[in-house]
Parts: sequence; C-alpha cells; structure tokens
Amino acid sequence: MQSSPSRITFHRCFLFFSACLSLPVAQCLALDEAKPNIIVIVADDLGYADVFFNPLHSKQIKTPHLDSLASQSVVCRQGYVTGHVCSVTRAGLMTGRYQQRLGLYTGGEAGSGLPMTEKIFPQFLKPAGYATCQLGKWHLGPDLQWSPALRGFDEVFGFLGRGAHDYFKLDDPEDPIYRGTEVVKETGYLTDRLGEEAVAFIGRQKSHPFFLYLAFNAVHAPLQAPEDEIAKFDTGNPDRNTLLAMGKRMDDAIGSIVAKLKSDGTWENTLLFFISDNGGPLAQTADNTPLRGGKHQDYEGGIRVPFLVCWPSKLKAGSSDVVVSSLDILPTVLAATGIDLPADKPLDGINLFPILTGETVAPKRELFWCSGSDEGWWAVRSGDWKVVGEKGTIGLFDLANDVSEANNLAPQMREKVAALTQLHTDWLATMAEPVKAGAKRFDLAPGGQPEGKRPKKKKKNQGVAATDGSITESFAAMPGKPWKTQRGTWEIKEAALWGSASEGERDAMMRCPATFAGGTLALDFNLSLKSRFALRFASTTGEALFRADITEKALTVTKLGDRNELLKKLPLEITADAWHKLTLKFDGPELYAELDGSPLPISDAVFANEKSEATFLLSGRSVGFRHFSLQPASSKP
Repeated sequence: MQSSPSRITFHRCFLFFSACLSLPVAQCLALDEAKPNIIVIVADDLGYADVFFNPLHSKQIKTPHLDSLASQSVVCRQGYVTGHVCSVTRAGLMTGRYQQRLGLYTGGEAGSGLPMTEKIFPQFLKPAGYATCQLGKWHLGPDLQWSPALRGFDEVFGFLGRGAHDYFKLDDPEDPIYRGTEVVKETGYLTDRLGEEAVAFIGRQKSHPFFLYLAFNAVHAPLQAPEDEIAKFDTGNPDRNTLLAMGKRMDDAIGSIVAKLKSDGTWENTLLFFISDNGGPLAQTADNTPLRGGKHQDYEGGIRVPFLVCWPSKLKAGSSDVVVSSLDILPTVLAATGIDLPADKPLDGINLFPILTGETVAPKRELFWCSGSDEGWWAVRSGDWKVVGEKGTIGLFDLANDVSEANNLAPQMREKVAALTQLHTDWLATMAEPVKAGAKRFDLAPGGQPEGKRPKKKKKNQGVAATDGSITESFAAMPGKPWKTQRGTWEIKEAALWGSASEGERDAMMRCPATFAGGTLALDFNLSLKSRFALRFASTTGEALFRADITEKALTVTKLGDRNELLKKLPLEITADAWHKLTLKFDGPELYAELDGSPLPISDAVFANEKSEATFLLSGRSVGFRHFSLQPASSKP
C-alpha cells in the first residue's frame, strides 16, 4: 500500500527533528540540505571563440559537451581572469586575492612558488568535511616543497613546476607526473588520463561532499593530439587542426565528468565553474573573436575568457553580461558551502549568487591588471571604461560600444585617462613590491616613486647603433641599448648570446627597438634539440604586425591580428646544435626571406608598415644568436 503525502512529510520531519536533538543548530540546518559538491575546471590557453557556446565560433569547432554544459549554466560573457599568463591567474584563483598582494606580477614570479602561508580552496573546504582533489597542472611552485599535496588536497595527480607538459610522454624523469608526492610512470594521452582520474575520484565520493580542482594543460603547447583526432579537422593549417583536436579531446573528458555526475545522482547539487586561465595565444592559432589581442596582453583577448557557472538546482541557465572575475569563484564557493570568509586576509572577489539569481543588481566594478615594470602591461576597467597600458603606449576604450578595442579614445579624453590611471595607481599602492625585480608599473619606480626618481642602473654594453638607424651587434657581450631582455635567462658563451626560458616560464623574450620600413635584417642562430624561436615585428603604435617562426621543420610567416593569417610556410630540415643564417629583406609589400640559401618570397601589405621593434621569442632548451645586423633601406650601404 502506498503512503500518503502527508504521512511521508510527517515521517521526514520526525527524522529531521530527532536528529537535531543531539546536534548544534548550524549542523541541524545542514541536514535539511546537503552541501554541494564543488568542481572548478580550468582550461589552458583556450581561445575565447574556440568553444561552440561563443556565437562567433568558427565552423570547425567541435565542443558538443561544453555546449551542452553551457546550455545548463550561466554563460558569463564578461568573465575575466587576473592575468594574461598561466601562473599569475592561478595564484589569484586559488587565493581569491589579487596575486600582486603577494608581489607576484609575472609568470616567473608566481611559477616560482605561491607562499605556503596563503590559504587556498582545500584549506577552507577540508575542515568542513569535503574530500579534496587536484588534477593536472599546478604551476604554483617548481618542486615538491610547493606540492598541492601539502596544501590540503587529499588526492593529487599531475605535474608541478612547468607551464607545459608533453601529452604523450608521461614517464619523463625530467618532468615527472606525481600521484601525491610520489613520482609515477603513466601511459596514454594526458588529457584523457586527467578525465579518467576525475571520473574515478567522483566515483569514490559516496559518503561526503567533494571539491575537485581539474586544471587541464590543454590546449597549451606543445601542440599534440592523437592522429585519429587530428584527422577529423581540415582547416588548411596543420597547427590549427591539432589545436582543435586538443580542444575536442578536452571536451570529451568534460563530457565524461558530467555523465558520471548524472549517473551517480549528484549532478543537481554540484556547483561547477569552467574558465580558461588566460586568452588564447595568437601565435598558436587561437581564435579570440571578437576580442583584440591574446595571451601576454592586457587587451580583452588576453584576459577575457570563456566562463561558465553551473548549479542545476540553484541557478537558472542563460546568458549574463554581468562583469565577473576568477577572483569571485572562491567567495562564491564559501557562500554556497556556508563557510565564513577569512577575516585576516579579506578576499578581493564577490559572491556571485545574489547577482546571477537576480536577487541583487550587479555593482559597478573596478578590476585591475598589472605585470610589473619589466613586462610593462597594465589595465584597469571601471564600469564600461578601460585603460590599457603597455610601456609608453596608452589606450582608452568604451567596452560597451567597442568590445574589440578598435577605437582608442585616449587622445580626445585625456581627463578620463588620467582618472582611470589614478585608480590604478591607488590600487597599486595597496599591493606588494614585485618579489624578483623592477617596479610595480613601467612609469613607477620601486616603492611607487615617480619615474624621474628611479635609481640609475648599471650600464651594459651599448652595442653599435648608428645615427642612420642601422644596428650591428656581435653578441660577444651582453647587449645594451637599444636591446632589452623581457624575461628568460640570457648569457654570453662561446662568443654568442644564448637564451632559455626561466624556471616556471614558457618562453624567453628580448626586444630590439628599431624604427624602419624597408631594409635588411640578418643574423645567425643555433637551435638546440626541440627548440624554436620567432621574430615578432610591431608597428610604431605598438600593434603586432607579423612574425617569422623557425623550428627544426619549418620557417613560417604569420600575419598577426584578431585572427592570425598564415602567409607562407617553408618546410625545412634544420640541424640542431649548428649555426644557420636567416635574412629578411623588406621592400614595400614584398618580403624576401632566406634561410641557409632556401628562399621564401612573400607579398602582403603588412610588410610595408613602419616597424618600431623586433622581438625575439624562444622556447625549448636554448637558442643561440650571433652576428645580428639591421640595415634600413634609407641608410648607407
């Protein structure tokens, strides 16, 4: 015989009342509603338009599981992270505080270690009865002393110090995979393995709520995916095919996680966030449409990311234009789980639930970005207005009417620029000094002193720079002006300049400011095994124009912009650890590239632009340079 509704209700109330007789009030209330499971999924270097739930995605995108998740989520169209590179964003996410409060302005600083004194997600949740798990990329400390296993995570499976990891070689003693604090030898495709580990962890959590932090390294370089997955894409660009295959494999892993939650009956009461750690890198064929720029920049394409918030039993699915930040994830989680906010170190984010449910109106927000004086990027958003700075270049944009940041209003609205710059200066005054070197911002000296009060730096070798704009540099000693090393480790050996990425950083960068339109640039280079380098050229307004990439297998020239355009690719067989000669001759819209005698003529209007700098970008073990020369067309032979 079936029980009546009233009988069932009475029975439940009796059980609830009986249980409460022996429990404190807070625990009694908790019995009435189970604590939510918490999942935070972070993609790596994912392009803003490289997901199907972006209406401007390209036709080749295949992310059906993310699209299904988005249909059950609040899609935050104005979702931001706190930095334009991997590790700084993760520091802000994990602590709920601007990473600059800890002196972490650059990827190298944050990647060198998040202070162990900082309280992060599992240290809040574990005392409240949560099982905790971290999977994938950590990038907040290079070795075991910084392990997430020592910061409150019950289970750990992933890698520590580097921004990248080989997707197939999972038994490399030089770049190990850890389970807890023990090195393990794994096989398979890393993205698949992370998905499998996530499903297994969820399956083990039957008696208590859980917190899962899943940090994919997809779609970060190296560009690697199973051949059968790559074969499903035909964009005309092999790198783009591989990137999309990597995204599809991550999408499959996320689909398996959602399916497990639903089959276990825990889906409705799971609070899930999905973000990317920064914008997609344009040099890696990422698509950030309709945003300007990408990774390593504070334009929208570098800091606005795909951002989903899903809690099926609490949040109505839909699209939101509310400005949200990765800083908001921790305070939102604490509110959802009934855990008090920390009093000693207040969080910088806000609880999103009253806003996303419509209970309260979204506040006018001010968000800040800064990568210190050496990198030079900084930005502030106040309401719909945004100022972006990169060294001496300033842009003012009205994001309500110009999301692509195409119209710089700074020249005609200097008072608005000054007001927003002061907001940023006031914010910086509450932040710590950079832990490694430099000032908080390019136009500020250490300690916040005006630019003119900076202490003089010891002069380096000045190289040879002629008054006609030509530059000659042998690299027999460290180059001085007009050269500037941005990041990485640089040293002179064997009468050549050698660069490599510093610990915790993906690449190294050095700039040579040089104004020219036509002319000839030549240099010798030496690639160690599996290394690569690029020369990136920018205009006098700071806009990236094009880049020439060199690997062991190819010389590739790419036109840069909101959507990168592959102009030409020359297959090569470059011998590692040997010297090779590269020549680039600019003649109006014509570029004549030559590498070891192999010619690559290309025609495009971009080559005729006035160029203000050439930036060396390199990754891998090390790259050497010697005999650099730049001869502008107007200079004497």
